[in-house]
Amino acid sequence: MERKEKELVKALCECDNFGRQIINSSREGIIVHGSDLRYKYWNPYMEKMTGLAAVDVLGKHPLEIFPFLRETGVLDSLTRTLAGEIVDNLEFPLKVKKAGKLGWGSHSSAPLKNEHGEIIGVIVNIRDITELRMNGGGG
Repeated sequence: MERKEKELVKALCECDNFGRQIINSSREGIIVHGSDLRYKYWNPYMEKMTGLAAVDVLGKHPLEIFPFLRETGVLDSLTRTLAGEIVDNLEFPLKVKKAGKLGWGSHSSAPLKNEHGEIIGVIVNIRDITELRMNGGGG
């Protein structure tokens, strides 16, 4: 029995590592917010896109880092998502002073649920759509 348990633990670890590799290799920003909207996960794409390391973001509320999210409707969409709504392709002006970044982002969010179906946070996908908007492809 001990051998089977070790094999199961090894398989679970490999699966967990594989999932982490997928998220870290994504060409989109992936963010996880807790039920208090504080950042719980900030993938490497977000670090590159914003110039902000995960260590500087995790545990903070979005408005502590990106005050413009209130006026763009992104904060409201996160609150609606915590209530169960799915938000697709909300475009917003992107202003990250620390990175000297101005442009456009596209935000999609869905409720993050636990194994009992209870909403425990929000998972967000973000894309930098600046180039698309500059070439006349955005609305």
